[in-house]
Amino acid sequence: LDIAKLGEIMPGARKQFPETIKALEHVSGEDPVGATRLAFFARQGPQSHVPPHSDMVNFLLTCHLGVAVPEDCRLFFTTSREASPIEWARGALAPPLQTSFEHAAFNDSERERVVLFFDVFHPELSREERVALADFESRRRAD
Repeated sequence: LDIAKLGEIMPGARKQFPETIKALEHVSGEDPVGATRLAFFARQGPQSHVPPHSDMVNFLLTCHLGVAVPEDCRLFFTTSREASPIEWARGALAPPLQTSFEHAAFNDSERERVVLFFDVFHPELSREERVALADFESRRRAD
């Protein structure tokens, strides 16, 4: 369920999720909500996995806030389940993730997993760099 894309809050999102929008505006600071890429509620079905992939951008940190998190849900920053996972918890923000590294998500439970997914710019970027990168992302996604 999309909340924002490329700096624009989706129609109806402010009315449907006022507290979520308020929190995202706080986190975004002087950048528009979703200026980086997206803000959305990400659902993962029971007994499923998201295959290993990379987002291929290193100027963003990806954030996950647990909304509905059954046990046996985790995110691995490797293709192997042998690594220490990042685990979600309901109402808790997972550590910001640098998702240019390959990662995969697993939901081995019998229930759906939901997290609020949003990106923030890497904190070491200047305002000018953030503006340029937001423009780059907007143009790249328009193609």
